[in-house]
Amino acid sequence: MKIFSLKNLGRLRLVFSGVFLLTFTALFSGFIVFKSDAFLITHWQVMPRVLTAVALSGLSTISAMLVIAMVTAFCGRIYCSWICPLGLLQDLIERLSHKISGKKRRYRKANLPLRLAVFIAVAILLFNGFILVMAYLEPYSLFGKIASGVIHAVLVLFNQSTLELEQNGSNFIYNATFFLAISGGILLALAVISAWFGRIFCNTLCPAGTLLSAIAAKSGRRLNIDPELCVNCGKCEQLCNANCINAAEHKIDFLNCFMCLECVSACPKNAIKMYRRRKSDLQNIDMPDQQDRRKILIAAGVAGVSAWGVSKLVNKAGKVPDDAIAPPGAGSVEKFLATCTGCGLCVSNCPGGCLQPASGEYGWKGFMLPTMKFSGKTAGKCEYECAKCSNLCPTGALQKLTRPEKKRCRIGMAYFYPDNCLAYVQGKSCGACQEHCPTAALTMIPGPKGATIPSVNQDLCIGCGNCEYACPVTPKAIRVKGLKKHTQAADKNQYAEQQTAKTPQEGLDFLQNLTDEE
Repeated sequence: MKIFSLKNLGRLRLVFSGVFLLTFTALFSGFIVFKSDAFLITHWQVMPRVLTAVALSGLSTISAMLVIAMVTAFCGRIYCSWICPLGLLQDLIERLSHKISGKKRRYRKANLPLRLAVFIAVAILLFNGFILVMAYLEPYSLFGKIASGVIHAVLVLFNQSTLELEQNGSNFIYNATFFLAISGGILLALAVISAWFGRIFCNTLCPAGTLLSAIAAKSGRRLNIDPELCVNCGKCEQLCNANCINAAEHKIDFLNCFMCLECVSACPKNAIKMYRRRKSDLQNIDMPDQQDRRKILIAAGVAGVSAWGVSKLVNKAGKVPDDAIAPPGAGSVEKFLATCTGCGLCVSNCPGGCLQPASGEYGWKGFMLPTMKFSGKTAGKCEYECAKCSNLCPTGALQKLTRPEKKRCRIGMAYFYPDNCLAYVQGKSCGACQEHCPTAALTMIPGPKGATIPSVNQDLCIGCGNCEYACPVTPKAIRVKGLKKHTQAADKNQYAEQQTAKTPQEGLDFLQNLTDEE
């Protein structure tokens, strides 16, 4: 018995993919804390690696892309059934539906014109700065929206609902359930599609699936059915969740095959084997015929022109509010909206709770992308010692920052609104904002009614929102407005030393002036 036989590899895939699915679910739902040096599995997702390469072109990014491409070129779309979390989720849903309904799977010919049209449209929109379509078709990010939006939201509701209901009433329920309903709707739509059509999403709409299929088309080895051994039992076709096996003609559509190896395990005669493409008659078996090629060209042309026109309209109509707050490492709001797919990994792992899905903060172009909220019923604050979000981002939307770099990354600026301040209006001592400021950007100065009021030092303020979060009044007396382009604040220790050095010199200059006058 061969240890690495195809049947044993099929069993290993079930264990391997199960571990991946559980790990991804735990990461996105906040069950386990993310550590960039320990959980590198997020770096092995196809489209995030492509986006990271476009944004950064880092050596590790290119290496990961090359490994995935080489494995696909050698033996097909292993990624789709071994690593992709959304694919594994669809497998579970589809298996459950077939157990309940008893519906048998049947071969379904790939719709290449539609598939290529979707891919070209998404690519053109992406390179024109409109990533929202990609965010809802890219499998890793779509799974992240489901896990962080459903599981994480349910945990938050369960853990905090009693306290929040006592303090904030029904507003908390609305805020917490809004994104839960959206993520739940995505999960429901995916479940219906998977139960009825199998993994048609992966072989029609998914950009990662299309990209890997193009590589797998010329793979060195591929599965096929030996007609001399086949007894036409049809078990392989009935078990194929990709609907890519045509048992009647003894053919496997390798462009749509996920290499799950279920058919190999089910075949009673071992008729399904791996063949070397170049040494068999399978050289061009998956290539479209002349009629399909004509349809592909027409569909690609229509999709390309339409996507280009839509991207132009979107760029004109999709105005981003001036005070939108993008996370540290984004560089600018414009770059962030062009590269973030809203997977939700940073949201689930934010210890301060300020990173949350956006509703209207970025306009409709950035719907459900992470933004920073320091006020409101579900507000949080950016922890000064934390740099998790920039270090775990898989798409390059957030560049990696060290802790010293993050502590000086200015994402916004705090502004004082005296008409809302207790000290300014009523003369009551407060100072909560100054006490919570980690950069010493706030100092207290005399107010008009005896109590001290805050003054913002714009050289030191980084827009972390600790002051706004701590402010006890509503609306807040101090609020952070985001910067369109992030800058670097002064180092608070160096700044303090400079100010200390200036003070004696100013005194000496004053004495020197008195001496000169005498």
